[in-house]
Amino acid sequence: MLPEFEMLLPRSLPEVLAALAKYGADVAPIAGGTNLIVDMRAERHCPPIVMDLSHVPDLRGIRREGDYIV
Repeated sequence: MLPEFEMLLPRSLPEVLAALAKYGADVAPIAGGTNLIVDMRAERHCPPIVMDLSHVPDLRGIRREGDYIV
């Protein structure tokens, strides 16, 4: 069983950054979350807030932009 936590579902990068600024270390970002869910069930890591990044288009995939991988 998972402990209680608040779930954030941002839809844009500015929403992600605002949540990180507001909640700081209390928020655990996930983009799949397999390891986090295992840790939460075992009570090894139980963040009060989980933020699902899977619906943020700017964070999907890896691409090359000029000399950078983003």
